[in-house]
Amino acid sequence: MQAVERQAEEDKEAALETFRSWCVSVMGEDGRLFNPASSKQIQTLLFGGSANQKTGEILEREREFDVDLPASELPVVDEERDEEVLVTKEEFYAKATAKLLKEECARRELKVTGTKAELVERLRNADAGIVETVQDEGPPPLSIAEIDALNTVAEMKDALRARSLKLSGKKDQLRARLLEDSKSFKAPAQKEEKTGLHAVYEELDLKQLQAACHARSLEVPGQSTREQLLALLTDDDSYTAQLSKHSISSPKTFSLPSTPKKSKRKLTVRSVGLVPQKFTQSGWASCTADVLRDLAGTPKEQKWGDAYSAFGGGREGEEACEALDALCSMGSIDTMLNTFIKPLQDLADTDSRVHCSLNLNTETGRLSSRRPNLQNQPALDKDQYLIRKAFKAKEGCSLIVADYGQLELRLLAHVAKCESMLSAFREGGCFHSRTAVGMFDHVRQAVENGEVLLEKGTQGDSDKPLVKDKYAAERRRAKTLNFSIAYGKTAHGLAKDWGVSQQEAQSMLRAWYDDRPEVERWQKDTIAAARSSGYTTTLMGRRRRLPDLQERNRALQGRGARAAINTPIQGSAADVVMMAMLAIGDSSVLKELGYTLLLQIHDEVILEGPSQHADAALAELVRLMERPFDHVGLDPLHVDLVVDAAVAGNWYEAK
Repeated sequence: MQAVERQAEEDKEAALETFRSWCVSVMGEDGRLFNPASSKQIQTLLFGGSANQKTGEILEREREFDVDLPASELPVVDEERDEEVLVTKEEFYAKATAKLLKEECARRELKVTGTKAELVERLRNADAGIVETVQDEGPPPLSIAEIDALNTVAEMKDALRARSLKLSGKKDQLRARLLEDSKSFKAPAQKEEKTGLHAVYEELDLKQLQAACHARSLEVPGQSTREQLLALLTDDDSYTAQLSKHSISSPKTFSLPSTPKKSKRKLTVRSVGLVPQKFTQSGWASCTADVLRDLAGTPKEQKWGDAYSAFGGGREGEEACEALDALCSMGSIDTMLNTFIKPLQDLADTDSRVHCSLNLNTETGRLSSRRPNLQNQPALDKDQYLIRKAFKAKEGCSLIVADYGQLELRLLAHVAKCESMLSAFREGGCFHSRTAVGMFDHVRQAVENGEVLLEKGTQGDSDKPLVKDKYAAERRRAKTLNFSIAYGKTAHGLAKDWGVSQQEAQSMLRAWYDDRPEVERWQKDTIAAARSSGYTTTLMGRRRRLPDLQERNRALQGRGARAAINTPIQGSAADVVMMAMLAIGDSSVLKELGYTLLLQIHDEVILEGPSQHADAALAELVRLMERPFDHVGLDPLHVDLVVDAAVAGNWYEAK
């Protein structure tokens, strides 16, 4: 994995150089200072001058950004100079970085969070004998165990916000920030139990303590803290000692690094004036990865994107596409590095194996995993660094990877008793290609005329192209529809995904239902039953309550309706996989062959065992997965379950 990480870093640098070289060509030498991670800079460069779709406000065509000085412009530092210079206290407070100020606060056992100005104020107060109370410090740093328990970005941001830490960044960056903060974690010390006057005064707030001091004719300084007042009232050395640690005398001089910090300069980004095709919810031009990919196309295949014509075609258009493709690559490589490559190395045990935590989704019954999220490993077509090859069987062993084919669609055909779908599954071949034939007249005519084939071997002439190749766009939309309908997606959602009008999306949705009226009828009946009963069920009878269906808000009702028809499909798929896992775990045959279940991911299971018994174990595994309900007495499904299984030394080769 270390070699993979090095290669990924090198590829990222090469992509960065390609992109910045193009920036130089359109911006001048300042283009080398362009920050490809800044969405604002990208938005300004590409779409400056475009109007907000909702407000009509115009995006600036030219905008200034603060950037670090390049190495060539940095002040020259004399290497023979002392590493540090001595300054007065006031010079230190004026010139020190936030890091140095925090170190000084830590030395005096003061609170170390806050802005630079707050840190300086805290130190000056300490110089004057004024110390912040513990009540003002906020929550302590989290322990590693507490950080591991945070599952969502929202939870991490709440933890960061409570500690006045930066909130921006991806999930792994937020976690890293919490981990950095956790280095200062200390288990809370047990408070010494106070008795007598101590116990009485400990319960009082600041104003009450001030009143007690006045009642005893004690002189109270104007900005006294609780600790100071408690010391006055109790005449207790322990309070005095508590105060003295904050009043550690400041040295007469402080040290500052002699090397000047990187200075900033202004970078002016001017727009190339592209016309945006997609917009954010707020109405501004969108510059998401999908937008950049549409602009770039696939230059390696000589398939130029929208930027080609926008830049006048020719070599200039090609360079624009190649640069934007490099920008996309940087984002993809960053994801690979920070989400997969680095975490896998960090989480591996002494045997170079990783062990994830499995969680049960109570809504659908699906399992999910974390630390690492093995269910989110890159798909084979996106696994450019072959990360799945790192998941290897033990010496002398093999992996068996078995996956249900189109499980949710088969379950939809079963529950809806849809003859068209059942027939397509009985005939076999590519279900999505068959869907495209039923949806698009020109595709159906091409098949009927023998111009294209559904699958190899179906119509004799093997030299003819397949539907999935010649009509790839139609097949992709058919595939999207197949899965979207199972999840209850509407024409509005499809129009947004495809970038087409809602009318066009509705037309394609109608064509799908016209060929499968049983599905439409089942969905309507299921929603009505859920609205009446308040819940929906899976094949195994698991219930999911749907209070949204009783709401007056139409958006909430729509969400509840989608859940009503999605849960019986996705939840039943979870039932199938869970029952298969139970059968695998109970199988005496697999136990005798030495095979054990390692992991379940979506509709896939992974087993490990001795290589010499792999073929026998594979046959037993497929048998168990094809008939998961045999041992619980459920009626057989109207459609066969298909299992794709393979034996290999690693996860990648098994797929």
